[in-house]
Amino acid sequence: MRKRPWPTPECSMDKRPPSDAGKRPSSGAVVELVSPGQRGLWFLSQLAHTTQRLHIRVELRWPGAIERARIAQALRAVQARHPILRSTFHRLAWGDIEQRLDSAAPLLLESAGDYAAWAGRQDFDLERQPGLKVWLDGATLVLALHRIVADATSAGILVDELLGGIAGAPPPAIATHTFHRHAARQLAQLSAGALAADDAYWMAKLGPGAPALALALDRPRTALRTHADAQVVGELDAALAAQLQAFCARYAARPVQVLRAAFAVLLYRHSAQATLRMATLDAGRPGALAGVIGPFENILVSSLTLAGAMRFAALLKAVEEEDAAALAHAALPFERLLERLNADGFQKHELPFQAAFVWRRHGLAARAHGDVEVRIDEDHALRVDLLLRAGERADGRHVLTLAYACALFDRATAVA
Repeated sequence: MRKRPWPTPECSMDKRPPSDAGKRPSSGAVVELVSPGQRGLWFLSQLAHTTQRLHIRVELRWPGAIERARIAQALRAVQARHPILRSTFHRLAWGDIEQRLDSAAPLLLESAGDYAAWAGRQDFDLERQPGLKVWLDGATLVLALHRIVADATSAGILVDELLGGIAGAPPPAIATHTFHRHAARQLAQLSAGALAADDAYWMAKLGPGAPALALALDRPRTALRTHADAQVVGELDAALAAQLQAFCARYAARPVQVLRAAFAVLLYRHSAQATLRMATLDAGRPGALAGVIGPFENILVSSLTLAGAMRFAALLKAVEEEDAAALAHAALPFERLLERLNADGFQKHELPFQAAFVWRRHGLAARAHGDVEVRIDEDHALRVDLLLRAGERADGRHVLTLAYACALFDRATAVA
């Protein structure tokens, strides 16, 4: 059976008449449309066979016990400030997904079990509960934040507001801009054909296809992918950090671009492929939405051509040019592009890349909160073979985390 292709940019992203958006169903909740990214995450979360983690794990550790009442009060304040934490998600009879504002249950501490026991099930009840679960174990607070309501930047916002509320700081003003409005604007642009130029750019760039990344695998690919991942974490030592800083100063480059170019060289050496596709992430946040929780991040794809005699400075220049071109067309949601690319195929979520690079600034959420230890662990939401996360800690050190698909690679291979 051929799957239904995604509508063209000139067609509506939702089958309901536009006037249905914002109406109240019998439950009394305000109905809004989900973004293309949320739609894809919903369907991924419904796959019974998947072992993919679709949430961000946040751990806050105090030096001593913390009062449950203070945490509960701070959770109520955060939920009141962010409409997406008061929203539920529902599949409609014709297959589309809607989100209903102010229909989620109050955000409470879990009364039984712990994160470790829950993580194997990942049973978010998105039709009734917020996309956030919270456990308190002594002096440690663990949060699981579903990707359908938040991205990595949102996790930092959540940490800042939550710790501020626990400490008794006045809450930030309630934002007039919300993710729901952002999603509605995005869908309106798609419906009106305003993103047709972006669509044409990405289809010309990725439509012809490319060979899969030919890395040496420990196990062959199978038709059923689990997307379970493991990680190898390391840091740049003082000598390498100094060399990176000196190189950036010499070539007026940023560490994120230098490390991504180095990752491309590594993939080239292990695959012997001259043309590489690599996914990156764009924050996707207009300035007015800087303090808003929501899944704003969007996937961008770069294509780099390497040659044996190519100098690293030339590769770095190519990375900069790819970034500029991709950012100029970053408004098109990747899920919409993915549907277009796979419109005539049988695998709805087949990706046009197998490797990804993500830049994160680590530790920023913890800097203003004294002796509270903060750890934010992301998932393998990109569903790739290899994902390199690079970032700079608050103390200036650079951390590298390589996430790899357990179905394909052994840990020894990833370490090597």
